[in-house]
Amino acid sequence: MTKNPRQVILFLWYFTILAAGVFTAREMANFCRVVIESLIRKPKLIRETSRKSLLYQYILDLLVWTHHKWTGDKCLKETRMTLDNVFADVALPESLKDRILSLATAASRSRQNDAPHRHILFYGPPGTGKTLVARKLAQCIGMEYAIMSGGDVGPLGVDAVTQIHSLFRWSKFCRNGVILFIDEAEAFLANRSTNTISENTHNALNALLYHTGTERKDFMMVLATNR
Repeated sequence: MTKNPRQVILFLWYFTILAAGVFTAREMANFCRVVIESLIRKPKLIRETSRKSLLYQYILDLLVWTHHKWTGDKCLKETRMTLDNVFADVALPESLKDRILSLATAASRSRQNDAPHRHILFYGPPGTGKTLVARKLAQCIGMEYAIMSGGDVGPLGVDAVTQIHSLFRWSKFCRNGVILFIDEAEAFLANRSTNTISENTHNALNALLYHTGTERKDFMMVLATNR
């Protein structure tokens, strides 16, 4: 037994502080890495997006700030097109177009009132404009859009869950919110009680439901299927 127990206590105390510091530094480094990746790098599952790079956003913010300083204007005037003008070049049956415009109006009001978004399901044969309508919705609402395919999830294997989490983490850093358009949704989404989907796809589906099981204000999900 040591003759100086106080030194032992001090040693254990310093060792505990050092271990806690190393652990905190490691966790902060991981957190910073995740944030930087979410701001700069596009997730693997995203095929196309209207979201600009972080550098572009900083330059735009600088221009707005410079304009405010030199002109004294409180804000830059934005030209906002009416819903009819946005959808003027989209050929849709009148009844269906009315429903789409109603959805756009409701989603726009939800964003203005900081209310949760409702998700949408489009169905119809290929080439009927489902992707185009999703882009137009994003333009009307003032959100970004991101396009992915349900068929890209399966080939990822065990990495699918990680990429699903990365996708929704990335969406949180979209300043204006994002419409997530999932084309060929039936290739990814299925009944979990059946034995027709693989374990990796089942886990990826659980990851998606984890992020969409509660009300969200940062993204709006639009599913599209040919069935």
